[in-house]
Amino acid sequence: LRGIFEVRYAADSVALSPHLPENMSSYVQNLPYYWGSKELYLKVTGSGSSVTGLKVNGKDCLAALNGNLAVIKFDDLPEKAEIEFIRA
Repeated sequence: LRGIFEVRYAADSVALSPHLPENMSSYVQNLPYYWGSKELYLKVTGSGSSVTGLKVNGKDCLAALNGNLAVIKFDDLPEKAEIEFIRA
């Protein structure tokens, strides 16, 4: 998991960056990633080199996006979250 999603921690947020080949159009991590009390299921859709959108449980997320990096606040996540990185 850590090789596919680069993970960086801060006191109140986590930064995630998917590292998949550009021609790979989807990836689903079926095992959860645990962060404190949160259960995160990560997936990537689309192809390309940068993340252009982020959804949490099917809804647009207001996380800070910077190229291929998404910074998500702990308090903005539900206890069980499906996080989708949309690439283009």
